Amino acid sequence: MKDDLQSLTELKRKIGAAQARAERAAGVLDQILATLKREWGCSTIEEAKEKLKALTKRADRLSSEFREKSQKFEEVWGDELRRLS
Repeated sequence: MKDDLQSLTELKRKIGAAQARAERAAGVLDQILATLKREWGCSTIEEAKEKLKALTKRADRLSSEFREKSQKFEEVWGDELRRLS
């Protein structure tokens, strides 16, 4: 009987701790969603993932474009710049 009471008390403590962790996690999620809405205009995690894909694609495209233009600049002006330095 005493062991059963101790087991139930321990189980109650674990349930309380799990509930507290769940509440903290829900609060953190609410904060994340508020930040996504405020800074990126996303109402859901799914919208944020799509926005991330689009921004990553754009960043990759701009990076590639920069490399190409930088290479062309080097081809046109590289010798002149090296001569001046």
